[in-house]
Amino acid sequence: VAALLGAPAFAFAAGIQWLPAVLALQLWAIAGLLVYAFLFGRAYCETVCPLGVMQDLLRWRKPRRVCSRIPETRARIAVKWGVFAAFVVAGALGFGFQWLDPYAIFGRVVTAWGQPNANALVYAASVAPAAVVAVLAFFGKGRAWCNLICPVGTVLQSIAKIALVRDKVGRNCGRCRECFKAGAAERPDAGKEAAGSGERAGDGEASISRRGFIATGGALAADKVFDGGFAPVSEPGIPERRFPLVPPGAASFRNFTTRCVGCQLCVANCPTKVLRPSTEFKRFMQPEMGFDHGYCRPECVKCSEVCPTGAIKRIVPHDKKGIRIGHAIWHKDRCIAATEGVTCNVCERHCPAHAIVLVKGLPVVDKEKCIGCGACENLCPARPMPGMTLKGFEVHHVYKPMTAADARAEADRLVAQGLADSVEIRDGVIRPVVKTVEDPEMA
Repeated sequence: VAALLGAPAFAFAAGIQWLPAVLALQLWAIAGLLVYAFLFGRAYCETVCPLGVMQDLLRWRKPRRVCSRIPETRARIAVKWGVFAAFVVAGALGFGFQWLDPYAIFGRVVTAWGQPNANALVYAASVAPAAVVAVLAFFGKGRAWCNLICPVGTVLQSIAKIALVRDKVGRNCGRCRECFKAGAAERPDAGKEAAGSGERAGDGEASISRRGFIATGGALAADKVFDGGFAPVSEPGIPERRFPLVPPGAASFRNFTTRCVGCQLCVANCPTKVLRPSTEFKRFMQPEMGFDHGYCRPECVKCSEVCPTGAIKRIVPHDKKGIRIGHAIWHKDRCIAATEGVTCNVCERHCPAHAIVLVKGLPVVDKEKCIGCGACENLCPARPMPGMTLKGFEVHHVYKPMTAADARAEADRLVAQGLADSVEIRDGVIRPVVKTVEDPEMA
C-alpha cells in the first residue's frame, strides 16, 4: 500500500507477487514462492497476496475454515480451470495479464484517485473489480473469487494437495463443523447446512485467525502547468499516436504491453505525472505517456526502479541519456511563431537534449538528438493542440557510449575508407570533417 501511494522504497513488496515474479523472471522470488507453496499450500493467498489479505480483513469477524482443501464439484472444477485457460490464452495473444491478476486489481483500487486526467471509465475499471471481490468476501461464504476465478489461486490449490503442512477433508469427514471456530455457536442455521448436499462454506484454504486493519490515506493536490515557471498556461491536448510512448527501459512497445499487468505502481511513483492508464481495450489500464501534466525528465528513472514485472527494465540516469523513445514533430499550422508571427523560443529554450534550434525564428528538430522526453509538447503555448508533438518508436533506439579506444578506432576507419578527410573527437562524439566533395548528391 505504501509503495502504491508513492513510496518507492517499499516497491520490493511488488516483486514477491506471483505473476510479476514470473513475468520478470525473478528466479529467486519464484523459487521462494514455490518452496512456500510446497510447505504450506495456499498460505500465500492470505499472507502475501494483498487482495487475499484485504478479503481476510473484511471477514475477520466471520468463522472461517481451517482446512486447506475441500471437496469440489465438477462444475466448480470446470469453471476454475476454464477461467485459467482463458487467462493464459489471452496473455499469449497479447491482450495482457492485467484483467485477473490479483496484485494488479488491488494496485488499481489503491491508486485510482491519484490518476492524472482520470475519467469515469478509469475510475470504474479501477474500483469495480475490487468492489466485486470485496462484496463476495463480505457477504459470501469464504473467498469465492480466490476459489473460482483467480488464476494464481487455481495453481496454488493444485500445489496445496501435496503440500507438507495441510489439513484435508477426506471421505471420513462427518461434517461436524468443528473446523469452524465459532460456527455452531454463532450461526443457528449450521445444522441445516450440515444436512445439505453440497457446497461447504469457506474458502478452501488454510486460514489464520487474526484481527487488524490497514489505514491508508493521501491527499491529491491540484497541479498547474507553468511555462518555465513564470506565466500559468492551460494544459495542452494529447494527440493521437500510432505507437504510444512507453518509458525508457521498456525496450519496445511489444515488450511493455506483453509484460505489464497494469498495477499502476509506476503511475503512482511518477513525479511529473507523465504516466497514465490507457483506455484502449487491448492495453486497458496499462500505462502510457502523455505530456499535458509534465514531461519525462532525463534524470528521473523511478518507473524503472519500481516496476515488478520487467515491463520497464531497471536503468540509471546515465543509461537514459542514450535511449530514444521517440522524436518531436513540428506542426507549422499550429506553431504560433508561424501562424501569428510572434517571437517564441519556448521549445528551444526548454529542450534538455538541445535537439531544437531556431532557423529564421522557426523551430527545427534534430531527430538524431531528440530523446522523446516531451518537454516541447508539454510547454508549447499553442492551443488547443501543441505545435510540437511526440512520435513514439515501436522499438526504442539505444545508443551506448564508446570508450576512447573504440572512438579512435572508428575515427581511423572513417579516414581509411575515404569517408572523411579528418575526424574530430570531442565530448565523446565523433565529428567527421569533409573538406572537398566531388559528388553534389553527397554534399
